[in-house]
Amino acid sequence: MPFAFLILLLGISSSDASQEPTASELDRLFVGLLKTDERAPIEVTQVARAEETYRQAIGSVLPTINALYTRQIQEKATNSIGSSIFPSGQTSARLNATQPLFRGLREYAGLRQAGKLEEAQKARSAWVLSQAYLELSSIYHQWLILKSDLTGLDQEIDANQKRLAELKANRKIGKARAAEVLSMEANLETLLAQKNAAEAQTASATETIRLITGLTPEKISSRDLAAQHSPPKKMDTLENLLTKMRGRDDLVALEKNSQAAEDAIWVNRGAHLPSVDLSGNYWFQRPGVLQSVSWDASITLSLNIFSGGVIQSQVRAGQAAYSAARLEWQRANRAAETDLRNLYLTIQSGIEQVTHLEKSDRLSQATLAQINQDHRLGLTNLFEVLQSMVQAQQAKRAYHRAKFQLLENQVRLEVLTRQRTVPTLAP
Repeated sequence: MPFAFLILLLGISSSDASQEPTASELDRLFVGLLKTDERAPIEVTQVARAEETYRQAIGSVLPTINALYTRQIQEKATNSIGSSIFPSGQTSARLNATQPLFRGLREYAGLRQAGKLEEAQKARSAWVLSQAYLELSSIYHQWLILKSDLTGLDQEIDANQKRLAELKANRKIGKARAAEVLSMEANLETLLAQKNAAEAQTASATETIRLITGLTPEKISSRDLAAQHSPPKKMDTLENLLTKMRGRDDLVALEKNSQAAEDAIWVNRGAHLPSVDLSGNYWFQRPGVLQSVSWDASITLSLNIFSGGVIQSQVRAGQAAYSAARLEWQRANRAAETDLRNLYLTIQSGIEQVTHLEKSDRLSQATLAQINQDHRLGLTNLFEVLQSMVQAQQAKRAYHRAKFQLLENQVRLEVLTRQRTVPTLAP
C-alpha cells in the first residue's frame, strides 16, 4: 500500500510574512525539511515494513492452497499386483488446501504482537518527526534572535547617525566640542563593526536553514518582530499538561513494545499445547489403484512431548524481555515527567523575566530620550548620552533574546504535550 505524509498545517494561506504568525512560518520551513531530510522517507519505509509484518501474521491463520505435480519413474515390479499398485511410471496432479485449526492459541498471540509492533513503529516514526520539528524550531528561533539583534543595531546606528549629524551642525556654530563629535564617530564605528558581525551570523543561520529545508526564512520587519512574536502571558496547569503528555508518541511506542513483549510470552508458551490442522486434496491425476478417487481430507494433531527444554527456556527469555520493556517504559515516563516539570518551571520563570525585561526596555528607551533632550539643553554631557545608549541597546537585546527563548520553550512544551500538531505518517 502506498504511503504519504499527511501535513496538518493551520493557517497557511499567504506567503506574506507580515500576515503569518510564527507557527505558520515554522511549519512552512518544516514542510521543506520533510522534502529534503532523509528521516521522513526512512520512517515511511519502517512503517510499511511493520504493516507488512502484521499482514504476514494474519496470513498465518488463513488457509494455504498449493498446486502439486509429481512425475516419478521407478523399476517395474516383478509381480502383477505390485505392478498394478505401484506402476513404473507414476504421475500425480493435485490441489492441496491446509487450514490451521488450533496452534495452542499462539497464532492469535502472534497476531496481537504484530499489531502492537505496528502501532509502536507508527508512534516511533511520529516521534522522530516531532524531534526533527523541535530541532528546526531551535534553529529558527536562534535565527529570530540574530535577526532581532541586527534590527536593533540598525535602529541604534540610525539614531547615532542622526545624533552625529546634529553634533556636527552644532560644532560649526560652537555649541558642541570637537571631542564630542569624535566620541560619537567612534561609537558609530563600534556599532557598524557589531552590525557586520551580526550580519555574518544571521547570514550563516539563514544558510543553515536553507540547507536543511531548501527554503529561506521570510524577511521580517522590526514591527513584525515586535507584534507577531509575542510570548504567552499565562500557562495551563501542570496537572493538565502532565495528563496531556501521557499520550506522547515516544511513550506510546514504548508501551506498545512492552505489550508486544508480553504477547511474545504467549507465543512461546503456546508451543506446549497441541496443534490441529485440517488438510484436503483434490486430485486431477492419481496413479495406481486410487486413480478413480478424486479427493481426500485429513485432520492432523501434533503434540510436542519433549524438545530439550527449549520451549520453556524461550518462555523464560520472553518473560525477561517483557520485564525489561516494562521497566524501560516506566523509566521513560518518569524521565518525561521530570523534563516536563523542569520545562514548566523554566517557562514560568521566562514569562516573569520577559515581563520585567520588557519594562526595562521601555524605561531604557525613555531614559535615553530624556538624556538626549537634557544634552541638547546642556544639562548632561556626551558621556552620559553614550552610556545611556549602551544601556538601552543591552536592555533591548536582553529582552528580545529572552522573548524568543521563551517562544522556543513554548513550542517545545506544546509539542511534548500534544497541543501542537506536527506532520504525522498516514496510510
